[in-house]
Parts: sequence; structure tokens; C-alpha cells
Amino acid sequence: MHKNSLLPISIIIPVYQAAPRLKQHLEALESLSGLVHELIWVITKSPDSSCRLAKKAAKKLGGLVIDVPEGLYPAWNAGLAKAKAPFIYISTVGDVIRPDGLAALLNTLQATEADVVISPPEMHPVAKETRQAALDWPVFRFASFFHAYEGKKIPAEKAVLMQILSGASSVLGSCASCLFRASVFKAGDFSSNHFHYGVTAWAYQHLPSISLTYYPTKVAQFWVEKRKTKRIVDKQQIYLMMKSMSEYLHADQRKMVGLLVDSLQNLDFLRGEKPKAGWWWHPSAWVYRWHRQRSRKYLLQCLQRN
Repeated sequence: MHKNSLLPISIIIPVYQAAPRLKQHLEALESLSGLVHELIWVITKSPDSSCRLAKKAAKKLGGLVIDVPEGLYPAWNAGLAKAKAPFIYISTVGDVIRPDGLAALLNTLQATEADVVISPPEMHPVAKETRQAALDWPVFRFASFFHAYEGKKIPAEKAVLMQILSGASSVLGSCASCLFRASVFKAGDFSSNHFHYGVTAWAYQHLPSISLTYYPTKVAQFWVEKRKTKRIVDKQQIYLMMKSMSEYLHADQRKMVGLLVDSLQNLDFLRGEKPKAGWWWHPSAWVYRWHRQRSRKYLLQCLQRN
């Protein structure tokens, strides 16, 4: 394909200890390699065969190869620093996207002039546990809201409200179902100080100053991995980001975010690190749960209001 007819997209491919899903992922990348501006392979030495397989594929498909130390978001950031195209796609191993799907996300961004386009992923494996996990994802939880903004920019205030209501989950969902303008990363890349929710931290930091849009069709997969260890979430870190982001809201909404965070913190205190038997019957727990529900209901009404 002629250089001028390529999709103006840099695809960043972080690879670390992903051998079981890498073969299928490389097959998907083969269908994309001749369509986009560049591939950037960000490879971390692994105890399995991932490193060797990825470097072999890079020789065949082309692209820049970067060797990086261990670390999820530092690897992503290393790829972002080298990207030259005006649009960025992060291709996490196992989460494949169709060529026509990537083109559709690009067309949506160009038509709306938004900074990031979100789409709902196709969740795998197809199982009851996977469907249950998907219900908590903002892109599914707020599906009716998102559908109202198909092909339109989502107002910044609405995006901020949705992120606050999402807590430790990112409104972006899977980055492998999103497409970004490269310019959004000039203001800052992904934090390595937020465990496995660096994308959430990025959303809290940048949503007030960027624009989102929505593409309704499922064009990419997301593979739900069984975690060997429990997901680490620093709740106080999340609460701090929620309160900080509320500064971009109206005074009444800001007050309700404060009430929501205070009720969550008080419930955490009553629950304790190791939940005490019957803690939920404590009279204060009833009060804090009522405050939590009241504040969430109010913020949801603000989100749904035209």
C-alpha cells in the first residue's frame, strides 16, 4: 500500500509473558501491518517465549523494536514516546481488533474532531463469569448514556461525572477498544504509581481537558484473564482523585461528590481491613449507606439530564 494511503495510526504492541495468546495476536497484526503508518514493538524480557516470538514477528511484519525493563505502563510510555503518527492504538496481547474496526474508529475521530473514541469490547471467554464482570465496566454500565452520543462529542462535564461514578474503573474501558489522538499524550502519559489502574488515573487527570466520543459497534476483543493475585486498589488514592476531579463540576454536584466520598471512607472504616462480623448492622453504617445511595442517585440524575 502506498504510504499516503496508509491509516495515519501508530500501533503500539507491548509484549510481556503472553505466549499463550501471542500466536493469535500476531495473526491479527499481520492483517493490520500493511494498513497503518507504523508498528512499535515494546518488548520486555519474559520467562516464557514471548520475547523471541515477538522479535521474530517484528522482522516479518516490520516496525520499530524497543527493549524495555519490566513494568506495564513504562512499556506503554516508551512506545508513545516513539510514535510518529497523529493517532495511537495500543494493541495489548490477546485483545485483537478488526482492520475495518480500526478504520471505523479513525473515521469517528476525524468526523467528530474528538480526542478519544470509546467502543464496547467483545468480552472473552464467553462465559457467565465474563458477562458478570462486564456489567461493572462503565462502557456497559452507562450504555444508554453512551448511545445518546454516538458520533458526537461527550460534554466534558458529563465525562467527569461518569468517571467519578465509575470509581476505580476507567470510562475508557479497554484501551484496545479505543483510538487516541497522539496530541492527548503531550499533556502526560500513563502513571506507574497506580498499580494496575494507570488508565483510570490517566482518565481522572485528563478527562476535563479532552473530548470523548463513542462508536457503538464491537470491533475489538477483550480477554478477561483469571488473576492469580487479587487486584490491588488503593482506595484512598481513588477517593482523592474523585474529589480532585469534582473541582470541574458545579457547586451542588461538587458537594454531592464530597458526600459520596465521605460515606465510602466511613463505610471502609467500619468494615475494617478484615471485615468484622455484623459490621453492616452498626447504626452508623445505615446512615453512611443512605448518604452513599443519595449522592449516587443525584449524580446519576445530573448525568442523565439533558
